[in-house]
Amino acid sequence: MGRDTVPIAAWIAPVFLLRFSRTAPRRYLALGGLALGLAWLFQFRGMMPAPNWIVLASALPTGLLGFLPYAVDRWLHPRAAGFTSTLIFPCAMAGWGFLMGLFSPYGSWCSYGYSQYGNLPLMQVSAVTGLYGISFLVTWLGSAANWAWEHGFDWRRIRRGAVIFLGVQAIVCLGGNARLLLDRPQAGYARVAGIAGEGSNRLLARSEIEAKAGAQLVFWREGATDVSRSDEPALIQKGADLARRNHIFLGMALISNEAGQDHADLVIAPANDWEAIDPWHTQMAVFRAVENGFNLVRDVGHGRSIATDYMGRSLAETDNVIKANQTIVAYVPTHGVRTIYGAIGDLFAWICIGAIVPLALSGRSAVKPPV
Repeated sequence: MGRDTVPIAAWIAPVFLLRFSRTAPRRYLALGGLALGLAWLFQFRGMMPAPNWIVLASALPTGLLGFLPYAVDRWLHPRAAGFTSTLIFPCAMAGWGFLMGLFSPYGSWCSYGYSQYGNLPLMQVSAVTGLYGISFLVTWLGSAANWAWEHGFDWRRIRRGAVIFLGVQAIVCLGGNARLLLDRPQAGYARVAGIAGEGSNRLLARSEIEAKAGAQLVFWREGATDVSRSDEPALIQKGADLARRNHIFLGMALISNEAGQDHADLVIAPANDWEAIDPWHTQMAVFRAVENGFNLVRDVGHGRSIATDYMGRSLAETDNVIKANQTIVAYVPTHGVRTIYGAIGDLFAWICIGAIVPLALSGRSAVKPPV
């Protein structure tokens, strides 16, 4: 994930980095963390709002933390039995990514699954497992390929494991495509407009224009206007009058206001980014829509705005970096769906964490990794 993400590289890179972590002498393992730290510096150049010395100082610790699942695999995979050993590494990657997102002040930034943005069939699995199911499936290729490598790519010895791995990946791919083809919103659509601009009077005027153009829901981007505490009630009253007069819903995103609700059908996410994180921050939000089954409109000042349905399909996009103060307008489904992930939350990620040790204790590998 980062400025120059190549989705296929996320599948291929762990094959060779895992090979290094399993076969290199122990004294060289820190080089894996260094490599990941340098990759992080390259991918997130300019995106971290901090002085350069802080960014540079963060690189090595970030790389070492990112290398931790490889170290766990090196320690545990020789203790596991047969093809079962291939599950240790993807469980470690998914579980560690979840824990990092849980405790990091930056949330789920750097999570492996974000690298697959745009792969809509694969993204659908997040409606069941959350983002971390994607991380599991992508990194499983690394351990499965190394398992085959350690068996000399002898088809007679790897056939059963290869069929299991390819079968699971095929089921996920076919299931995702089937959902995209067969699942269509049953209810109607609502015209939604996200307003960008400066100054409360201008925002109110542009809101009225969109209401008269047929928008049923109009909202302002994050921090769209500054208003003093004493003037806030009057501004809200103007907005209420406009909404009542035009029979619309109006979301006035003032700096001090934020709200949320469970089981939402439509989530409005006004935001204010900066050029260096455009469009990645917006792409991250799309995964939340698929996970939780809601339709999303994210209107962004100084960044990419997007409207998607609950399967992550783009309905409209604008980019306020390319051209400032664009209004995003889209017809968005008025009903979402209930997802398995919405019901069970991060259970899959916790299962991955809890499964690592039992997998390692399941037996001993019949093949010793080459030196």
